[in-house]
Amino acid sequence: MATINTLNDIRSVIEKNVGKKVIITTDKGRNKTRQNEGVLLKTYSSLFIVEIQGPRNRKLSFSYSDVLTEKVVIKCLYDDEYIAII
Repeated sequence: MATINTLNDIRSVIEKNVGKKVIITTDKGRNKTRQNEGVLLKTYSSLFIVEIQGPRNRKLSFSYSDVLTEKVVIKCLYDDEYIAII
């Protein structure tokens, strides 16, 4: 369950981690999840952008409500260890 209850709180936590390496775990439904590693690139008023590293660099966008409803989980790299920020 999310411990942060408002979208503004989620937005401020994500804004503090812009530029850091993250692992994004997305819920695809029917017990399917996908993990992507990348860099938290930029935040906007209703969404944030993650640049995914790999053979093809691509950018994915997520809304703060995805984080609130736990469809997206963000783990940030701190001291060589990924820690969930939300």
